[in-house]
Amino acid sequence: SIPNTYFIYPNFAVFLRVFCICVPTGVTSSHEPDLFPLKSACFVVGSNLKKGDLVIFESTVFPGATDEICIPILEEYSGLTLNIDFGVGYSPERINVGEEIHHLSITPKIISGSSSEVLNKIEKLYSSIISAPLCRASSIKVAEAAKMYENVQRDTLIALANEFSLYCGKERIDSFEVTRCASTKWNFASIYPGLVGGHCIGIDPYYLIERAKSKSLDLPLVSTARCINENETFIVIKKISDLIGDKDCSILILGASY
Repeated sequence: SIPNTYFIYPNFAVFLRVFCICVPTGVTSSHEPDLFPLKSACFVVGSNLKKGDLVIFESTVFPGATDEICIPILEEYSGLTLNIDFGVGYSPERINVGEEIHHLSITPKIISGSSSEVLNKIEKLYSSIISAPLCRASSIKVAEAAKMYENVQRDTLIALANEFSLYCGKERIDSFEVTRCASTKWNFASIYPGLVGGHCIGIDPYYLIERAKSKSLDLPLVSTARCINENETFIVIKKISDLIGDKDCSILILGASY
């Protein structure tokens, strides 16, 4: 049986079935990409793929993953040929878990396809459930890179906020007040210091770093930003420890699992 990693539009005349794969893409203990869930989903879907089907990936991956890893698995286990027997698209998810404002239907969606014909059909499919604008990428790799850039940029800006907060502490001024004041300028990114939580922001930079290494390229800014944010946990712990001192008290931690 096929797990709940896909949805079917029985009345959608363009494709026989549509599989939407959105599985976790984590990292190992050594911060290397762990694509086991994604590959497993491809094995299952590929084994059940039929002519006329469409597979859309929404998991965040390094640029090139869909073309180089996912599609070959689908072709091997289905015995079908891309763009002849079935189509593939990539449209990264952009919603925040638990967020009450930016719902799926009103959030702009990046879409891409394995061919122009497939992309046109994917656009019709998503436009039936999304009222926000759809951004057509020229290739699957561009769409993958765009999603990666979104998360890496936020991680880097948070690292800057964390580093600047340390400086403000040495000056004995409130970094939050500094940020509020600076935010009155139209082009200032209003990012506050703190821990990087959630599933994506603290993981995706490692995907980009490893991919860049395979291309003989170092990304020092991205790597440094990730180190700064990883170290922020210990900075927060030290601040709490300094505040407590020798006092006998209890600490309530909320949101640690997220």
